Amino acid sequence: MVLATSIHSPSPRIPFGPQLTGAQAAPSRSKGSAGELGKKCNHRSPMKKKSEVTAGSPGPALAASEQGFKVCGPDSIQTLVGSLLGRSVALVLCSQTHHEVMDLTREEGVVMPQHDWVLVHGSMHLNVGTVIATRDNVTIKTAKAWGAALLESDAHFSEQALTGSVLTVCFEQASPGKESRGKAQLRCPDRQSRRPRQDVDQHWTPPTASRCFVWSDLDEEAQSFAHRRKLGDKISQSEHDGIVARRKLALRAKGIELLDDWLIRHTTKYEDPQKGTKCRVEVLLEADVQACELELHGDQNMQAAPQAHKCIQSIETDSDSDEGDKDNNEKPGAVSTDPHRHSFSIANSGASIINYVLRRLSKQLLPDKLWPVDARWLGNPSDEEMWAKFQDMATTTSRDDAELNEFTKTIPGMPASSRNKKGKKKNAASSLPSWEAFFGAASQNLYYTPGTKMDYTPFLTLLKLGFDEGSPADAIRGFFQDLYFGTVPSAVARLKTGSESLSLTRVRSMIQRLPQDPREKHPAIIRHRVGVKHLIPVLAAPVDCYLKARGSNPPRTWISGMVQRLESAGARDLVAAARYWYMDGVERLLQDPKYGDKSGEYFRAFLRECHREIHDDIDTLRPETLLFRLRVPSLRHPTNRRKFHDVRRILMPNFETAAAEVMGFDPSSGAPASRRQRVLSKIIVDAFQLRMVGLSAILRIVERTLASPAGLQVVLILCVGGDHTDTLGNFFRSQGFTDKAAATRYREELPRLATSALQEEGDLAAAQSMQVW
Repeated sequence: MVLATSIHSPSPRIPFGPQLTGAQAAPSRSKGSAGELGKKCNHRSPMKKKSEVTAGSPGPALAASEQGFKVCGPDSIQTLVGSLLGRSVALVLCSQTHHEVMDLTREEGVVMPQHDWVLVHGSMHLNVGTVIATRDNVTIKTAKAWGAALLESDAHFSEQALTGSVLTVCFEQASPGKESRGKAQLRCPDRQSRRPRQDVDQHWTPPTASRCFVWSDLDEEAQSFAHRRKLGDKISQSEHDGIVARRKLALRAKGIELLDDWLIRHTTKYEDPQKGTKCRVEVLLEADVQACELELHGDQNMQAAPQAHKCIQSIETDSDSDEGDKDNNEKPGAVSTDPHRHSFSIANSGASIINYVLRRLSKQLLPDKLWPVDARWLGNPSDEEMWAKFQDMATTTSRDDAELNEFTKTIPGMPASSRNKKGKKKNAASSLPSWEAFFGAASQNLYYTPGTKMDYTPFLTLLKLGFDEGSPADAIRGFFQDLYFGTVPSAVARLKTGSESLSLTRVRSMIQRLPQDPREKHPAIIRHRVGVKHLIPVLAAPVDCYLKARGSNPPRTWISGMVQRLESAGARDLVAAARYWYMDGVERLLQDPKYGDKSGEYFRAFLRECHREIHDDIDTLRPETLLFRLRVPSLRHPTNRRKFHDVRRILMPNFETAAAEVMGFDPSSGAPASRRQRVLSKIIVDAFQLRMVGLSAILRIVERTLASPAGLQVVLILCVGGDHTDTLGNFFRSQGFTDKAAATRYREELPRLATSALQEEGDLAAAQSMQVW
């Protein structure tokens, strides 16, 4: 099989802030410096050898020569070499798309599932979904080809929506043969994503003699796994990892290893202290920060957030992301979900490659070899063992939700307090509050669950009231700079924190206030909303109790604590450069959110909230394609060019305009903010959170470089999203790093494979032998 790839030349050097001088900025541009790094570098990594086969381990039977293994997982790999703080450093930037491990372990590493028609018995599938097409006088072979062509031509529908489509071929005779002809009918199971043709009879009843086929994934194990999740089965992480371990055996037999095995192999191969190791290899992951770096802080002088303001309680009912904002027909007062619920099933993001790699590496590597860098869900990890460590912090310092306690007795079915008489948590599934998770919910809501109602607009209006100097955008900038580079009290001081103002610090209320309907005999005025703790773990700004960097006083957020440590250790210039890079990245992103966000997610969210009629009539599955298209076809009238939509004319406001519009909201009326204000506030918040991942990666790289003894070569393998690797590469190039190998990228339908970036060639250093094919 030929692997087609496209080689991209290194990005041009872009200056970000102050250049470093002296030992901190010594650039390794010459071939000689790179060669010296290679000659001096030996690998290191102590790991206990296990004879038994654990979940995900290759096993003794596969301990053959690993020369030439290909790694499956990264979208691209690029290598930079340079000098930081007097140490030779090599950075291996692995770009990650958040694929699931089951997809990455498909045959030959092909991520996209291979579908075909699978014969099923019985008539249970004959009336599944919506009839979208029929065809007369066809054989079974012709019907299969016709049905597959119809499904594959609908590129604007996802594979998930098409999976389960039913093809029925009905015959007049009781025992049809291969060449018998009949009438074919094609049904799609997803009624909301497809619009049936008007000329198709939806009530057609097929004869008794028929053959029924389902459009199914040919990977039976992956299909069964997806079906169980769709039915809501609780698949534990241990069961999932056991399935993946078996699937990896088949890949390794073909010379392919998954990212976790690749990382473990290269971080442990040269860890023999007797050989006088001169190279240190560590891994940085876009994964949840560990509990050992944090502690819970309670401020007894600050009041907890009371019940939500009326403008937040009045936000409309949640809606399905694919439907309109219609009422979900819940009965007033009914409780659909426990607000304390937290699931440890694999459906709770544990099936993604990055979370799987984190679980594997946590068990195989020493703690000082693995460093997570994503704090956006701080205190609310997806891993069960890490969750338990956070719950150990839940003491009398943490407080119950005031809104929950106040309405426990007034609304039927409202869950009671989560604390027992001794002050311990009764329910181990209560999130610990953090400022990072409070703002981190914006990305989840923008990208994946737009139907879940939440709003940062009331909170941002408090910045205007508490910080009167400069523009509204300046108030937001000052708050986040204090939060991520200063102390939490200095950031909170920018807010108005009176009793009335604290009710505006909530982004979502557990209570929904409905307008009174005079037609009802007993009108429902207040009811309980569906619990979404797994989507919005922190419902109110944690002004009184939050996770902070361990040992920080005054309290600092996790990333601000790292800033303080690095400045004290002599890396003040690097921290200043990282701070400039962070703020400049946010400004670039918000200056033109439509084109600044290359993924197109911001524009899709803006269309959904502000131009709903266009959003519902165009293909939005690949939002990045909407940014530069001249005209987008209508789903209702795909062949009528007059009905095409010109999305070029739809522009998004820049940071200054959006901030002024958001802070122009007046909560005193009790009415909720407009949809436009809500989506703009979430985009503003998410921009600061998105660039925070890159900032924490830079600071972590500097921290791990400082932790290495002088004279020891450092190799850091960083696995983060593609947007982060591009921006991080630009930052380190601005600090004198050079490209060792060009980035290799892969098309979606091709195997996601790359020759191992760290080749074992005798005692050559990792930094010298990094190759990407």
